Amino acid sequence: MDALPLMVSVLRGGRFVYLNSAAVSGFGYRSAGELLGKPALEVVDPSARTEVSGRIESGRSAGAPGQVGEALCLRPDGSRFLAETISLAVEFEGASAVLAISRDVTERKRAQEELVRAKEAAEQAMRARSDFLARMSHEIRTPMNGILAAWRMRPVAVGPETAVEAVRAAHARGEPFRVVLLDASMPAVDSAALIEDLRRVQAGDTLPVVLLTAGARGPDRNRSGMLAMLPIVPKPVLPSNLLETVQAVTAAEFGVHARGAAQPRRGAARPLQVLLAEDNSVNRTVANRILQRAGHQVTAVEDGRRAVTALARGRFDVVLMDVQMPELDGLEATRIIRAAEAEHGGHVPILALTAEAMGGDRERCLEAGIAYACR
Repeated sequence: MDALPLMVSVLRGGRFVYLNSAAVSGFGYRSAGELLGKPALEVVDPSARTEVSGRIESGRSAGAPGQVGEALCLRPDGSRFLAETISLAVEFEGASAVLAISRDVTERKRAQEELVRAKEAAEQAMRARSDFLARMSHEIRTPMNGILAAWRMRPVAVGPETAVEAVRAAHARGEPFRVVLLDASMPAVDSAALIEDLRRVQAGDTLPVVLLTAGARGPDRNRSGMLAMLPIVPKPVLPSNLLETVQAVTAAEFGVHARGAAQPRRGAARPLQVLLAEDNSVNRTVANRILQRAGHQVTAVEDGRRAVTALARGRFDVVLMDVQMPELDGLEATRIIRAAEAEHGGHVPILALTAEAMGGDRERCLEAGIAYACR
């Protein structure tokens, strides 16, 4: 046993009666004589002695299964290492004893802990990425909703996890969707399978799908080739490309130019004085341009507090109010505006700008005094 690279020791009555060379050096001693006759617990860190003592007692019974465990060991110089040990009941020199075979697993344990930390860090990064994508999805969908609404469409923005339910609900109301705009590069989403599910729900009806892709070539051909057959609109999305593609797949006219400007109509309403409260600069710019192209005069502010101040200083025909803003959110700003109207008179229509689809949002908007919640 002395030639074995593993740390081998024999205990009787909880004391060392044999140690091979690897055990002597592993425990930090120069010769076996320094440990022979001494309690085995002497090489164990005080924090682990109770557990190791019980393991030694269990290993004394003849025929008992081997006891395997880890324990922190203490060397004479004060250094510590983690030992993995199997203990077996044996006969040694004509008497019952416990055979302990150990190995230093400190580095292996450290590597395992590093792997666990790396895994946790990766999971945290994935959660952060998912949160970022969710926020970006909100910020990207909101200006596109404004463009579609300006074309007199009724956009409904949903995530991939709720898309099927949205189509099912619309179909049940007898108002099936006329086209689906699908981001082809969503993480962990099988676009082909999602399209099949959407079309299965709206059975018997055509459901055109337009893919929004990161490049002009579109997604790679999948096993059925379905995605390669669908019309695509490259990102960043140009309104003219989007409109032309939607018109082509639905064979519909929405009364707009290819560049996205609304066609003038006879008997059009007078230009309006519009107060736009939106904290996101991209959304604010898009909404501002759409309103100005329609002939309206726009005053744009970036939070609810400035919206309240602007209304106190000027007259507006309508207010477009983002619900979620810093300083003062849209709901609280509306409550302040309605309270001032109740005291001094007057009333201005306020429309909520929100991409949220949580239950109760519409009720909260109406309770605050916002006439209509639009997505």
